[in-house]
Amino acid sequence: KIKDIGMIFVVSLLLLLTIIFNPLLSALQKLSEDVLPAFLSSCIHSTLSYLIPIGVGLLLFLYLFHSLPHRRIPWRVTILSALVTTGLIEIMRYVFAFYLDKISNIGALYGTYAFLVAIAFWAYYVALVFTIGAEVGKLYRDRAIFPEVVRQ
Repeated sequence: KIKDIGMIFVVSLLLLLTIIFNPLLSALQKLSEDVLPAFLSSCIHSTLSYLIPIGVGLLLFLYLFHSLPHRRIPWRVTILSALVTTGLIEIMRYVFAFYLDKISNIGALYGTYAFLVAIAFWAYYVALVFTIGAEVGKLYRDRAIFPEVVRQ
């Protein structure tokens, strides 16, 4: 029970960090516009606004993939699973935004509840990607530890 409570605390903390980083990035952008040349401040802003959420997401998935299983798994498997999951979520984020913007007519169908439907779809797809990342890690672990069993 203590492990579960600790996991909830750590995951909540990492999710809170993703929310806090947006105002901090805005303040850093304003500060960099005053101090740095224009080309450098725009480069720093675009890089930081892209890399920090990816880094926090990667830390979140590293923590989840390492602490959720009952048995200890190697760090290589954890890192591979977290990288795959983070990469797929980044791809999915752009595809989902494109779908909601260009293809979907979700607002006309659900009206004011369209936001809740979109959140439900997003949660479903994140759970699916999390499962795919875990399965990739398991496949890698099985092939690295027992290669002769997998090839038969």
